Amino acid sequence: MKTLGLILGCLIYATNAQLGGLLGGGGGLGGGLSGRLGGGLSIPKSPIPIPGLDQLEKLFLQDWLDFGTKFNKNYNPLEAPLRKANFLQNIDAITKLAQQTGQGALNFGLKINEYADMLFDEFNKLFNGFRIKGHASKALPFEPPAGAAIPDSIDWREKGAVTPVKNQNQCAGCWAFSVAGALEGHIARKSGNLPEISMQHLIDCATGKYDNDGCRGGLTETGFDYVEDNGINSYTDYPYEAINTTCRSKKENSVASCHGYVRIPDGDEKALAQALASYGPISAAIHVTKNFQFYGDKIFDDPECGNLPDNLNHAILIVGYGKEADGRKFWLVKNSYGDTWGEKGYFKLARDEGNKCGIATYARYPLV
Repeated sequence: MKTLGLILGCLIYATNAQLGGLLGGGGGLGGGLSGRLGGGLSIPKSPIPIPGLDQLEKLFLQDWLDFGTKFNKNYNPLEAPLRKANFLQNIDAITKLAQQTGQGALNFGLKINEYADMLFDEFNKLFNGFRIKGHASKALPFEPPAGAAIPDSIDWREKGAVTPVKNQNQCAGCWAFSVAGALEGHIARKSGNLPEISMQHLIDCATGKYDNDGCRGGLTETGFDYVEDNGINSYTDYPYEAINTTCRSKKENSVASCHGYVRIPDGDEKALAQALASYGPISAAIHVTKNFQFYGDKIFDDPECGNLPDNLNHAILIVGYGKEADGRKFWLVKNSYGDTWGEKGYFKLARDEGNKCGIATYARYPLV
């Protein structure tokens, strides 16, 4: 068998119907991946003619080509074989996970997305940059609002306090996206105007004594410290570049600031719900596992994710909470992997199930 066949060998354990169901098509492998990828892609009835390849190999090769078209992938000749091998290895892993989902072992959906050409170690290094470091925290303690009722659900998107989902690209600056999102939400709640805050400003400038390293990682608390000391520019004035560049901020162009930030008691999901409902979106961090890379829908509750401070590796923005028709509770979370990931850039995380993935371990909100 040719090289491609050897790469595909680990996938042949699954039936055509199983793979089709996983990847979104109803008619087996060929239709599956394109269906899961979404509109604009369809597998031809007859795969591209390549002498020497059997039918299954042709279908997988067509899936690979469709993936490249869907997500505008362009590789140099040396990189392409690695990316293809990663893609096929990820399909194998997702297939096995999807079979577990059908057997009740997993409750959340999976899908192929633009990151299917990366194995998890690379993905984790490039996108998940939350770094807890030893520093003197200036956080104020949380005081629950007196007599405030906690609603059954809340969604700050419906209240005009959440900007569109953005994409970090290959920059582990999630901490800056989380800080910017929290500032945007709290300014909108207070003023009625929703600004778009510059993440690049934080990536370039919240360094030095703030002990962040831009696209190589950082901490949300020290991001808020920087904003309190210096203010922050708008997204338009200081657009996102997804690389570390020289700080070029101008304090006179500042569109926002804060006068401190509040720390939710570690692990306290009730207090987190009180703060979210009463004050606005919350900057937090979670433990991202390999399953999260291909999250598709439903409530994420990966048994592999931890909730200790040392587990946390990705900063996010909590924008709401609610419960499904079956009564199961969830947190509604805005991510920064782009709007083709998850549920249009968002995900649901299990709520009141033991601080799943550390959602309440490191939660903060700014005072504006």
